Amino acid sequence: MKKGLTRWLMSIGLASTTLLGTMIPALALTQAEIEERLEAIPVFTVTDANGAPLVARVEDQLFAGIFINPTDADAFRQRVITQNADLNNSVQVIPVSMREIYRIERERAAQARRNPAEENIDFVYIPEQQQLDLAQSLLPAGQEIQGVPLFAVRVTDPSQPGSNNSVYLTLQQEDGSPVVPFYFSKQQADALAQRYRESVSLPANSNAVTIEVSTLEVILANWEQSDQPGLQQIFLVPSPAAIQRATSGN
Repeated sequence: MKKGLTRWLMSIGLASTTLLGTMIPALALTQAEIEERLEAIPVFTVTDANGAPLVARVEDQLFAGIFINPTDADAFRQRVITQNADLNNSVQVIPVSMREIYRIERERAAQARRNPAEENIDFVYIPEQQQLDLAQSLLPAGQEIQGVPLFAVRVTDPSQPGSNNSVYLTLQQEDGSPVVPFYFSKQQADALAQRYRESVSLPANSNAVTIEVSTLEVILANWEQSDQPGLQQIFLVPSPAAIQRATSGN
């Protein structure tokens, strides 16, 4: 896990920002490509003494929470301990790669298709409430965020005149290839937007730079099914809090 996170952090050239308008056409990503993009994304689960995720039964289905923010996982663990004092020393918050969760989900989905009568556990990603609220504030009235919010930066491209000339702001990897960062934290997207404004001398309130909201679920579905141009350039960026917790060993 630590190695994967370190490799991710080292692979992105954070000093360089560019515009990406017409992206390179590509087919839907392979499973291996999707898993590679998820490898360095830490998520957090609350487990029992055997290391198995705690589950809840809702009607006839079992669910296990996968937390995006470690603080939320800690709070859930504390609620469990408060209600079940005998579990105090056995319930833990464990960081795990989103790649592993994704792989297990696909394996269980395939198993469910083979044997529909067998009981399976559904993983549910639980977003941070603050990020949900921030994402909701960016959506049109009446539209509700559905899923784990992700934030990307879009800018008006002066080289493309016209009303529909908003493009993604990209970062450049060490090999020179562009990536479009989608952040789990709006604050990180805001920081990238501010760096761009400063680099081109735009005022802080310029509407030439905007934050776009998507969701983890939409990105995953597009990676799996869509041949939409540019999908291969999208990379997910975990929050600093998630990285710190996953690499600290606590």
